[in-house]
Formats: sequence, structure tokens, C-alpha cells
Amino acid sequence: MRCDEAQKLLAAFITGELRDEALSALREHASHCEECRARFEEAQALESALKRAYALQVPPTEPVMRRVMRLQRRRRWHRLLFVAFVLVLLVVALVAGIVVLRAYPLALAQKEVRLLVDGAARLMSQGEPQQCAAIVARSSPAASKKRLRRNAYLDPWGTPYRLYYAGGRWRAVSAGPDRKFGTPDDITAEGR
Repeated sequence: MRCDEAQKLLAAFITGELRDEALSALREHASHCEECRARFEEAQALESALKRAYALQVPPTEPVMRRVMRLQRRRRWHRLLFVAFVLVLLVVALVAGIVVLRAYPLALAQKEVRLLVDGAARLMSQGEPQQCAAIVARSSPAASKKRLRRNAYLDPWGTPYRLYYAGGRWRAVSAGPDRKFGTPDDITAEGR
């Protein structure tokens, strides 16, 4: 046997994969070759150290296993709580978004109705009755739908505002979220 072959067999010896015939051939070669004998002795020391290390492993006892199982259950519970928390946050965010999306158009319509009334009153006080008449005509329910879409002031829900002038007072009306005039959700503003 040559030294390079002995080196290959040493690796198999350490891992315990070497057969008896090859082991006896390796021992025979190591008895004649000083360098291979030193390496074989190192390999034997390493093999015995590995065997001792494997022998020291103690199987887990029942209390240890119970503790491991308890920790695993706790982790599952924590994951479940985290998922529940995330779901609650998503629901809260969704509800908040719906509330904001519903409230914003209402606030915008209230502001625009007030601006329409104030603007019409200002035009009347400045002696601009023709412009006021144009505003009223654009917001008149009798105006054609085609004309309303082109020239009307639309509320946040896409319905034209209605602007009335009667008895020296201006009144602006938004149909509100249901887009129907004369219902409780109408938004109105009055002014002089």
C-alpha cells in the first residue's frame, strides 16, 4: 500500500466507514511507514474522542420534554395572539377609513354649500344680478341634465347643487350621499 492510499483510508477510519480488511491493510502499512503511523495514531485519538463525545449525549428527560412542549405551546399561543392583534388592527383601520371617507364628503359639501350662498349673496350686494341669475340657472332643477353636467357646480357625490333665491335670502342645497333631494340627508345653507 502506498502513502496516498493510506491517507484516503484514514478519513474513512475516522468516520467509521472502514472495513476490516482495509483496516488491517492500513495497520500493516502504518507499522512500516513512520509518517503514516503518526497520522494513524492521530486518527485513532480523534476517533476515540468522537466516540466519547457521542457517548456523553444524554437523552432528554421527561421534565425537559415537558418544558419544551410548554414552550412550543406558548409560542403557538403568541403567534395566535399576534395574528389576532393584526386582524383587529386591520378591522379598526378599515372602520376608520370608512368613517373618514364618509365624513369627508359631508364636510366638503357643507363648506361648498356655504361658499355658494356667500358667493351669491356677495354678488347680489355688489350689484351683479346677471351673474347671480346664471348661478341660479345652472343649479335649477329644471335645467337639462346635459347642461347641468357641463356647467353645474357638483357636490362630492356628483349631484349638482341647487341654489334658490326667495324672499331676499339665498338657499343652497346638496342632495347628500343618497343623491336625492328632499330627504333627511340633504345639506343646506342659507344666507342673505
